[in-house]
Amino acid sequence: MLAVVLGAVLASPYSMALLFIAVAAGSMLEFYKIARLTGAVPLQVYPTVIGVLLVAVAFAVAAGLIGTAALLYVLPLVCGLFIAELYRKSTTPLTNVALGVAGIVYVAVPLALLVVLPCVGAPGGGFVYRPLVVLSVIFIVWANDVGAYLVGRVFGRHRLFERISPKKSWEGFFGGVVSAVAVGALMGLWQDASPVLWAGAGLVISVSGVYGDLVESMLKRSVNLKDSGHIIPGRLHLYIWLYSLDKEHYTQYSVRMKIHKEGYSIILVTMALAVFITTVCAWLLPPLAAWIVAGAAALFVLFVTSFFRSPSRIR
Repeated sequence: MLAVVLGAVLASPYSMALLFIAVAAGSMLEFYKIARLTGAVPLQVYPTVIGVLLVAVAFAVAAGLIGTAALLYVLPLVCGLFIAELYRKSTTPLTNVALGVAGIVYVAVPLALLVVLPCVGAPGGGFVYRPLVVLSVIFIVWANDVGAYLVGRVFGRHRLFERISPKKSWEGFFGGVVSAVAVGALMGLWQDASPVLWAGAGLVISVSGVYGDLVESMLKRSVNLKDSGHIIPGRLHLYIWLYSLDKEHYTQYSVRMKIHKEGYSIILVTMALAVFITTVCAWLLPPLAAWIVAGAAALFVLFVTSFFRSPSRIR
């Protein structure tokens, strides 16, 4: 899944747009599946088409292919959700419309904003595509989750939001924030941008991600779902379906690892050291050398993780 995302984002702006258009379609259809578990019967295909059009038009506007006014032609389509209920003879028309709009807001709007981020208008017309912007957002999200998971496993004592997500802790939350801010600053350095601004972006993404996780848990609990990795959209602000699938695999993988507490502590220290060394090298070394150091640091973290995954190391 990671290879698909990286390949599509790095290949061209159009493959990136097609990727997130596909993500929007899959995510919205999955969202309406879980919405129907509430007893309502919202439309599925029509609002999904609106969401896909919103993402596609947002990219076209950012790329300078069409004018900004094109977005105004998408919004009236939402009125069709209201009109359709006149002919469906449903007993829950208000809920159907609300859920239809909710899917667009929950999935399509964040993705529409995401495809706009890497497209910057050029002075002579056209646009400049910056794939590292999208990849940076994805890496920050993953760094936040990994940091929160490891710190929460080792130091987690105080519940963050026990009514909604009993396993989340304040310690894990701050671990995720620190990881996201550190990786954000590192992404800023690699893009020759302001590390302070990207560290701030890491903070915003981290906090937004926590709220996104809590909202996901709230929605699952509202329909008595314990595991909805293939049903409810996962996050990318922000939450997207592809990441949800990846997250489910990561969770299952981490359960199989059965790493004892000492192993988590050592892995956490190793990750912190790798981020520190990589950040220093990004300041002092040329870009190519910094990337080589970053790759070596990542391989070392994987080696340490695999060492503690060995059955002989499990207590």
